[in-house]
Amino acid sequence: MKEAFVEYVRGSVYDISPNLWVDMHRDIVKTVLVYKDKDNNLKRGKQCSPPPTATTRPARSVCWQPPPHMWPSTVQNPVSVW
Repeated sequence: MKEAFVEYVRGSVYDISPNLWVDMHRDIVKTVLVYKDKDNNLKRGKQCSPPPTATTRPARSVCWQPPPHMWPSTVQNPVSVW
């Protein structure tokens, strides 16, 4: 089922107008990163509050993204995209 979904997304990307590509790329990357963080937190047994949206303020303790000083200096999982 995952493979079918990935193929659907892949095919859809190729059909998007070039002027929409940048927005689509940004939205897809943002969404994938949110769910990767949620998955990592579940694997570590952490319960996190959801990421802030444009209409909500972040909670005092949001663990979905560490502060910048804790970011790794190198890419941990390099991924080739298409």
